Amino acid sequence: LDRAAREARAGALAGVDAAQHFDRIERDDVPRLRLVPEPAYLVAAVPDVSGGRLTPHGRQLLGAARILADAGGGAVVALVAGPVSGLGEAGADRMIDAAPHLSAAFDPEGWCAFAAAMLRSMGPRHMLFCESVDGGDLARRVAAASGEALFAAAESLTPRAVTRAAKGRR
Repeated sequence: LDRAAREARAGALAGVDAAQHFDRIERDDVPRLRLVPEPAYLVAAVPDVSGGRLTPHGRQLLGAARILADAGGGAVVALVAGPVSGLGEAGADRMIDAAPHLSAAFDPEGWCAFAAAMLRSMGPRHMLFCESVDGGDLARRVAAASGEALFAAAESLTPRAVTRAAKGRR
């Protein structure tokens, strides 16, 4: 910039109230909660949670569920055990607490029965699980119990396609 332009810019910046500027930026960066009162369909998601907080993998799963739901006016239902912070910000519209239906903190059979019951009763278009040790195990149990197909090891998800790595990751 030439000198005149630098001075004009400096003068313009001097008149900006920094506190208002950063308040506006912080407000604009806050994720907006979506509320879908009458969804066309549901996308169920069972995110990984640790200590009442979503894991990075759990956040990614809810983001993928949000992509599927937004493609046609759907809503995301998070199936969790106990209170979990950040569900709405990560993409969930609704939450169903499985804790009252589980016999212990670690109850794979109880989780399977609960998730399969939700699959039958809610009829979601999609049910997503994290591809982690616990999430993968639960997904396989629910698929076996319900007779639904399982697409494991997904790496990319869009409303039109689900992909996984090719043999040898090439």
